[in-house]
Amino acid sequence: MKEVDNVRKVALVGTSCVGKTTLFENYQRKFVEDPSIVFVEKAARQYFTRNAHIPTVERFGLTPQGEIQDLAIKNEQLAHNSGAKVIICDRSVLDAVAYVRGSGDIEGSEKFLGRVKHWIPTYNAIFLLNPADVPYIRDNVRLEDPSVRRRNHEAFLELFQQTNINYVLLSGTIVQRTEKIDKV
Repeated sequence: MKEVDNVRKVALVGTSCVGKTTLFENYQRKFVEDPSIVFVEKAARQYFTRNAHIPTVERFGLTPQGEIQDLAIKNEQLAHNSGAKVIICDRSVLDAVAYVRGSGDIEGSEKFLGRVKHWIPTYNAIFLLNPADVPYIRDNVRLEDPSVRRRNHEAFLELFQQTNINYVLLSGTIVQRTEKIDKV
């Protein structure tokens, strides 16, 4: 897929429990009546809700993350096909790349990056949410420990720095983060 000039697409990315979905849902409520804006739900939550049997230690492996990346691509492609003027993504096709990298599998991460390099230009803005501002809370999908959260955030930073992918680091309160997104 090549860059689409008439579509503005933003992605909210980052490790677990950093406020991506909170921001995403705030924008959904704000623009619920606007048919020109399409919201792409996070593929990982969809996947793990259907595949809860996968042990926590395997969640960042190649098979689950590859299937999550495929689902993210499919969901984003549907959004592009909808004719939307704005697409807001809760996560992105790059998440699998970072999560596999965070698990220590650099080769697998590079493979996943290769699968989506052509997709990266479709994002007008990528917002990486800073975990330092949000306490970690486990739920029925977030099962990893806080050290995994830290490691995955570092993997996102490494990925973006090593590949020169532009991103905006979002820190602060929900209001401060929203203001920064709105400015961009």
